[in-house]
Amino acid sequence: MPTVEFKFSGKIASEGVLDFYESARFQYGAARFLYTLDSFKKHGEIPKRITRNVADTHFRVSTPIKGSWEIVVQEILQTGASTFISVPLGMVIQYAISLILPTKRQAESLQSDHARAIIEEHNKPIMKLIDEIARKSASDHDVSIEYINHLKEELKNRDKALDLNSEIIEKLNSLVERMDRHASIGSDYQAFSEVSSEKKFDLINKIRPQMYEIGIPLRKSADNLTIISEDEKSKKSDNITIVDIEGLSGNTIDTNKSIIAGSLKRYDKENGWGKIRETSSSKIVNFLVRKNEKRKLLTEILDAMESDKVIISGFYVRDPSGAPTYLIFDSYIGNPDDD
Repeated sequence: MPTVEFKFSGKIASEGVLDFYESARFQYGAARFLYTLDSFKKHGEIPKRITRNVADTHFRVSTPIKGSWEIVVQEILQTGASTFISVPLGMVIQYAISLILPTKRQAESLQSDHARAIIEEHNKPIMKLIDEIARKSASDHDVSIEYINHLKEELKNRDKALDLNSEIIEKLNSLVERMDRHASIGSDYQAFSEVSSEKKFDLINKIRPQMYEIGIPLRKSADNLTIISEDEKSKKSDNITIVDIEGLSGNTIDTNKSIIAGSLKRYDKENGWGKIRETSSSKIVNFLVRKNEKRKLLTEILDAMESDKVIISGFYVRDPSGAPTYLIFDSYIGNPDDD
């Protein structure tokens, strides 16, 4: 039977658990996401609400599996059922994800002044490829295999100094994954040729908040989400990160660093979340240390908590109105009282 697997890894998910609230939000979003795509696949329609009539396909869910937090959803196929799009549900999932997480957006995030300066300092050929990919990917599925292979080769031979910036490496790896996804869909893209631009727009608007709900455990419970679709012919996977989820929420991440002076009030070494009280405004700012940086920065952060005042830098995540919601921690600069 075809299956769709949602696998969270890292943080407390590696112990086989999730935050109760986050897990409930995920399962609500995942159910709506699968039934929306199932209806789209069968009838070519995007349902306004998920009702009993819409949820006419039987999906069965397993219990979470230890070692990570993952559930497997099994599709009980109906014999003789006609479909609007004659491809496996896994291919429809990949198509949907490619619409809401396009290659172009990821390439453009690497063209900011901050990212460009870091990449060009260590690997100018990678930056040239990114500029070309952003230009070529103005429309769907037109980035050739040649570009994907060139980027993979450059990343394989990259200056190891580039690895010190986990944010850039995470975005580069995500770009490669998205290009691979588009290429794999491209070979079967004819199956989606009947999807009008209006229907595509409606689908994006419907599934964007659903995917955001699915990714909520990436805030505190997990570092990564892998969605694996498998049937008797193929197995496909997509990796989703907190950066992807923030993009779906309408939030944006500053391209320029902000400097904050204040006192560290709290830091959770397990999930990477902390709080700092700004000296200038007395406001509490929540910050997040990225998964690849947690171990490296742990000693510095714990030492900083013993000081009355510290200076840190990071990138603000802002909501659609432009108001800051939290800070992505970049570095501990020091104590303002130090000479």
